[in-house]
Amino acid sequence: MSISSLSIEESISFDSFKKWLMEEDI
Repeated sequence: MSISSLSIEESISFDSFKKWLMEEDI
């Protein structure tokens, strides 16, 4: 469960980071 939680958290964090990169790129 801990690993799953961490994975989801990383996923959201990465998605947010990717979104930020895309916005910066534009």
